[in-house]
Amino acid sequence: MPHPADERALKLTRAMVNADLDTLGALISWGKAESQRSAVSSLIPLFKAASEQGINLLHPPEDFQDWLLKHAALNLDDTTATSTTIKTRLSRMSVIYTQLIDEGLLLTHPMRGMRRPVYQRPTDPRIPAPDEVLRMLAHTPSAELRAAFTLIYHHAFRGAELAELTWAHYFPDKGELVRRFQLTVLDQVSHHALEELRAKAGGVYAPERERIFPDNDAQLRVALARTCRAANLTPFSISALRRASLRDFTHRMESAGFANQQWFDEAVAAARRA
Repeated sequence: MPHPADERALKLTRAMVNADLDTLGALISWGKAESQRSAVSSLIPLFKAASEQGINLLHPPEDFQDWLLKHAALNLDDTTATSTTIKTRLSRMSVIYTQLIDEGLLLTHPMRGMRRPVYQRPTDPRIPAPDEVLRMLAHTPSAELRAAFTLIYHHAFRGAELAELTWAHYFPDKGELVRRFQLTVLDQVSHHALEELRAKAGGVYAPERERIFPDNDAQLRVALARTCRAANLTPFSISALRRASLRDFTHRMESAGFANQQWFDEAVAAARRA
């Protein structure tokens, strides 16, 4: 009987070679369980084109990056995809290849150094000034929310990332937090904020499966808006607070939780131009 790891590797290999998106979608960790359906759905045009054109996605041809960029921009009805959709498709393909490397099925990332379309929204949210962020934090009504907003500001956490965290993700002795794409070493302010929560949760006896932050992404957005109102500030979004982090702190890709160096560099440059 084959070892489970060997059987998994065989399934992954066959799924990539045969452009079998349904099988692959169930084998890849997309970050959160409810995103599997949307991830698979967004990649259908790419895998359909690969199947029709005989592209081996496990060992793609030399012009693969140009091919990938072209087909990421096309929908099934041959209309042009939005920049957001293109970026999402490329991001999810990158997730696949990163996990194949982790599984030992690839040595190099086929998308390394790939040029990507610049992501621009016509109305980017206003980025709060540093003094506005500090004022918001001073009016935050609970230690849980203060820690959540601190992690967003100091380490560019996404709201959905915070909702996934349990005490098993936190290594208090080293001040490290395992997040969606990286292991982030926390700065002193963020470490202190988490230690305050950990003490309330029982310190060394904090249950590993217990969520650090009880609020989900939507609840955090509402709480941030209410906190801004309480501080007599024009409300700003979690996205804007993340961009403020990239503007105000000297980050590396790991400290800001990015999976790709190019996307990190582009995001920092955009935040500092705003």
